[in-house]
Amino acid sequence: MDADLGAATAAAAALAAAPRYKLPQVKAPVGQAQYADLSRVVLKPQAATGGFGFDATGSYPRMPAPSLPPRPVPITSCPEGNSVKAFGASGNGYNNDARAILLANAATQLDFIYFPPGNYRIARNITVTKPILGGAGAKLAVAAGFTLVISRRVYQNDVSSALFTGPGAVKLGKYSDEVRPPWFKNVERGETDDVALQEAVDSCGAACTLLLNAPTSLMKAVNLKPRVGLFSTPAAIITGGDPGSRGEGFVLTPGLYRKPIVLTIMWWFSKFGVKIQGGVTGAQIQVHGFLEASEAFSFAPQEGSKPNISNVHVTHMTFTSDVQDTVAFHAGASNHLINNCLVRGNFVLKSGFQNPAAPSAALALKGAAAGRLAKTFVDFQAVDAAQFLEVTDCSFVRNEVAAPVSNVVFRVAAWGGGLETGAGKLVVGQFSSLKYLSRMSGGVPSNPIEATLLGSSNYVGLWDVGSAGREWVMASAKNRTAFNSGVSMVSQVHYLRAEFSGPWQPGEARTFYFYNAFARSAGTRIKCLPFRAGNAGLVCSQIENQSATSEDQVAVTLKNTASYTLPDWQTFHRFGIQAQPGDASPTEGRPVLEADVIIDPEGHIEQRPTTLQQLAQPAAAAEALGQAATQPLTADEKRLLWKQAIKLPMYSVGVMPILVSAAAVFLQTNSLNLGRTLLFMLAATCIIAWLNLTNDVFDSHTGVDKADYKPESVVNLTGSRIRVAIVAFALLGLGGLILQRLLSTLAEPLAGKMLAAAVAMGYLYQGPPFRFSYLGLGEPLCFAAFGPLATCAFYLAQAPAGTTIGPMIIGLSLLIGLTTTTILFCSHFHQIEGDRAHGKMSPLVRLGGEKATQVLKFVVGLTHTLALAMSIFGVLPLACWTSVMVSYGFANRMVKHAQAHWAEPETVKTLKFFAIKWHIAFGLMLVLGLLLQKIL
Repeated sequence: MDADLGAATAAAAALAAAPRYKLPQVKAPVGQAQYADLSRVVLKPQAATGGFGFDATGSYPRMPAPSLPPRPVPITSCPEGNSVKAFGASGNGYNNDARAILLANAATQLDFIYFPPGNYRIARNITVTKPILGGAGAKLAVAAGFTLVISRRVYQNDVSSALFTGPGAVKLGKYSDEVRPPWFKNVERGETDDVALQEAVDSCGAACTLLLNAPTSLMKAVNLKPRVGLFSTPAAIITGGDPGSRGEGFVLTPGLYRKPIVLTIMWWFSKFGVKIQGGVTGAQIQVHGFLEASEAFSFAPQEGSKPNISNVHVTHMTFTSDVQDTVAFHAGASNHLINNCLVRGNFVLKSGFQNPAAPSAALALKGAAAGRLAKTFVDFQAVDAAQFLEVTDCSFVRNEVAAPVSNVVFRVAAWGGGLETGAGKLVVGQFSSLKYLSRMSGGVPSNPIEATLLGSSNYVGLWDVGSAGREWVMASAKNRTAFNSGVSMVSQVHYLRAEFSGPWQPGEARTFYFYNAFARSAGTRIKCLPFRAGNAGLVCSQIENQSATSEDQVAVTLKNTASYTLPDWQTFHRFGIQAQPGDASPTEGRPVLEADVIIDPEGHIEQRPTTLQQLAQPAAAAEALGQAATQPLTADEKRLLWKQAIKLPMYSVGVMPILVSAAAVFLQTNSLNLGRTLLFMLAATCIIAWLNLTNDVFDSHTGVDKADYKPESVVNLTGSRIRVAIVAFALLGLGGLILQRLLSTLAEPLAGKMLAAAVAMGYLYQGPPFRFSYLGLGEPLCFAAFGPLATCAFYLAQAPAGTTIGPMIIGLSLLIGLTTTTILFCSHFHQIEGDRAHGKMSPLVRLGGEKATQVLKFVVGLTHTLALAMSIFGVLPLACWTSVMVSYGFANRMVKHAQAHWAEPETVKTLKFFAIKWHIAFGLMLVLGLLLQKIL
C-alpha cells in the first residue's frame, strides 16, 4: 500500500512539472482619429515574420492553423501475452482486481497491460505506470471512494464504447495526452454525452486533448479547464437542442490555457455556444461554424475568479448563421476587463433570425456596467443581415449597456450589407474611442448609425466595395427620389456621374445633386477626388452641403474649363466624392483637422493630428493648422490642468533624501541643525522645479509633449516655451545659490561635488544634445542622482566635520534611489504611444505595458527585501524594517493598479501618484524607524 502511495505521489509531482505556455500578445488597431480620410489610409507592408497586423493587401492577421493531437505511439506486441488475467484478474465485476493490476504493472517483462473483454472491479487506490490497452467490451469499474491513476497512454480497441465505469475517480497523467470522452459514457447508468465529456475533462491530471469523432449532444454546459484541449473531427457536430437541454455549450473556466480548443459545427444553443469566464488567459479557440444560437461567443468577465479576460484568440470561424449575437462582451462592473483579445471570422449571416423581435448584432455589448476593453479586436470578412428574407432588429455593433463603452474596435473587411431601411443599423448605442471600419455594398439604410459618440477619438470609416466599378447618377434638380431611388449613400468614398444634354458652353457652370447620410454631421467636409473619366474639361468647382435645409442633400457645381463647347454626344462626366464626417456628437462641437492615417504592420493607427485640443493656443498656430482657434478653457479646466502641471507631490523626490539623511545624522550624532535642513529642502525644491519645467520645454521642442499627448504641459498652458525656460533656469540659479552658501562652510568639498553631479545628471536626462531619456537611460540616471549621490551628499552636508559615508547611509541611499526611480518608471505608462511616435525609447516602450507591470512588481519586492536584509545584518536598525512594512499597502495598491489598467492610458495616468504615495510613505517610515531606534 505504501508503495502504491509513493508511486501516486511521484506521479502527482510529475504532473505538476508540466510545461506552461504563454500566448504572444496581440496588438489590435487603435488610434486617435475622430474620422479618417479613407482615400489616404496606407497599409504598410507586413514583414514575413511579423506579428499580428495587416499585410500589404490589408488582409487578416496570420494565426496558427488547427493542429491534431500528437500521433499515438503504436503497440506492436501481441496483446494476449500482456493480459492482466495472467496475474490473477478475474474481470467478473465482483472480485477486486486491483492487486492483479498492480502485479501486472510491476512486471518488468510487460511494456503495456492488456485488459481482455470483461468488467474489472477496482476497490483500492492504485497507480498504473504502463500504457494500457482495453479490448472490445473491457470495462474498468472504479468503486466509490477510490481513484485509479494512469500515468501513461490509454488505448482501446472499440473507441466508441465505455472503458471507465463505476462511481470512483479516474485520473490520467501527463503521458495520457489523447483522451476520448466515450470512454467515460456509462450507458447503463443513463449518462449523456455532456456527462462523459465532463468526466473526461476532470480525468486530465495534466495537459491533455479530448478527441471528439462522433456527433455529440450537450444537455448542459461542459466546464473546460486550462490544462485541457479539445479537438473535434468533421463528423463531430455538437448540438444543444435536444429535448430537455439547457442550451449551453462549453465554458472556459479561469486559468492559463495551454492547448487549443478546435470545434467543427455547433448547432442549436439557446443560451451560448462558447463562454469565456473571467480569469481566462491564453486560450486559442477555433470554430468552423455556428448555426441557430443565442450567443456564439460569450465573454463573461463577471463570472470566474478574476474580473478580466486576456489573450484569447477566436479564429478560423467560417460562418455563423441564424445566431442572435455572434460575439457578446458582458460586464457586471466597471472594472471588468477584456484585454488583448481577438475574434476573427469569415461570414456572419442572418443575425437575429432566432428571435426577430429582439435586438441582435455581430458584436453586442451587454451587462449591468460598461466594463473595459483594451487592445481587443472583432474582425469579420463579411456581415449580411439578410433582412430582405426577414426583418429583424439587427445591427453590426450594438451597445445595450446604459453607459458609453470605450475602445471598441470592429471591422468588416470585405463586404457588409443586407440591412433594410428602418430596420437595420450599423452602430447603435453610446461609445467613446470607437474604431469602426466597414466595407459596404447593397442593402444599406440611409440612416445606419444610431450612436452617441463621445469625446474626440472616435474613428468611423465606411466605404463601398465596388466604388471603382460602380457609379451613381446625380440628379439635375433638387429631387431625392431622382438619386439612387431615394436612398442616401452611406459610403465615405464613392463615384458619381453627371449626365447632361445639349451643348455646354466654355465657362458655363451647372449644378447637380446627390444625397449622403454623412452630410448630416456637423463639420462634415465633402470634396471631389481626382477621378475624372469621360470628361472633356469639366471640373468640380464647388460643393455645398445643403443638409441643413434638405436632409442629406449635397450640391455639386461643375464648370466647363475647356476653350470649346462640349458637343451633344458628350453625355456624362465621372468623378469621385469623399465625405469626411465631422464630430458625430453634437455636444462636442470641436473642429476636425484633416488627417493622414497609417496602419502599420502591428495594427497601430498613426494619426497626424486629430482634433484641435481645447487649449489656449495662439490664433496664429491654429491658423497654421488650417483651423480657427478652439474655444477657451473654463476656469475649472484651467485650474485642473495647472494642478497637474505643478506636480506638487513630485517635490517629495527632492525632500526625501534630505529628511532621511537628516534622521541618520541625528541617530549617529545626537545633533541636527534644523534651519540648515529647511534651507536644503528649499534649494532642492527650486532644483526639482527646474527639472520639471525644463522637461516640458525640451519635450515640447521634440514634440513628445504636444497638446494632444500632454495638455498639462506648462508650455502648452502658457503658450510660450521661452518664458517657461527663463523661469526654469532662474529657479536653478536660486537653488544653486542657496546650496553654494550652505556648502561653503564645509571643509570637505565632496558633498558639493556629489550634488553638482546629481544636477548634471538631471540635465543629461532631458537636455540637448544629450537627451539620455530618449535612449531609455532616464531610470539609471534618476537612481544615481537621487539615491547614492543626493542622499549621501546631504548626509555629509548636515553631519559634523570629519564624518564619512558608512554602510547605513549607503543602504538608505539605495532604498531611496529605488523608490524615486519607481516614480519615473510609472510616469511613462500612459505615454507609451506618444513616446514611441517621437523616438523616445523609454523602458516602457521597450518592454511594453504588460512586462513593465512585472518589472514594477519585482522592484517593489526587491526594495522591501533589501530593507529586511539590511535590518537582519545590522546595516539598518531593525525598527526601520518594521516601520517600512507599513508602506507595503501603498506598494501593493500601486502594483494592482498597474496590472489592472496598464493598457488604458487615461486610467493608468494616475499610476505615478500611487508611486509617489509609496515613495513618501516608505521614506517617512525610514525616518520613523531611525528616530525610534534613537528613542529606544
